[in-house]
Amino acid sequence: MAPSNQPAMLSFIFGLLFFIPFAVPGIVAIAFGRRGVQAATKEGAGRLGLARLGIILGALNLVLTLACAIWMPFALSQARRQAMAVQCASNLRQLGLATMLYANANKGFMPPTIDHVAAMLPGGAGKQVFICPACGTNPAKPPVLVGTRVSSHYHYIPPAARLSQIKRVSSSVIAYEPPSNHDNRSMALLFADGHVELVTGPAMQKIAAELAAGQNPPPSKK
Repeated sequence: MAPSNQPAMLSFIFGLLFFIPFAVPGIVAIAFGRRGVQAATKEGAGRLGLARLGIILGALNLVLTLACAIWMPFALSQARRQAMAVQCASNLRQLGLATMLYANANKGFMPPTIDHVAAMLPGGAGKQVFICPACGTNPAKPPVLVGTRVSSHYHYIPPAARLSQIKRVSSSVIAYEPPSNHDNRSMALLFADGHVELVTGPAMQKIAAELAAGQNPPPSKK
């Protein structure tokens, strides 16, 4: 009767843990697999195929672990950038709400400056709304508007003196962020009807250029 080949069985069991993205099961599977191969070839213990399968599965585990190690920093960076873009969209929605509150309290007139918008927000907490999380205190990304009450990483460009004078509220921009805030990956736009859009790619650059040239509504949003 051939002796049992326990290392081969253990190699196969640890090899089945290839779906766990850690190197330890793979290393253990390969180590037991080599012992199993040796036991099968030199001691006649059998289960040579099982030992070899354990080695293959262990190697697969190591490959998957390496792939995860390479991919994870990129995925985390992507998630962080997306979270900051979403935060900017939230900030602009709050600016839009403050703008509407001001207009309701002032016979439909739009806030003339960013400071007037800030006056409609809570004191210290309200100032955070004007800060792009991708910029923070980065001197390479300074605020684009500096007022007496707040400094803003977002452009404020009321398209008319009064809310009722805006003919195309769904495409007229009240505020937006420069694409450079997010390293030209995305920009958020606040429209006169209160909705916010995140724009990327060539459309982002075109709309930014149109707004910088004083075209509001931007022709690209027709």
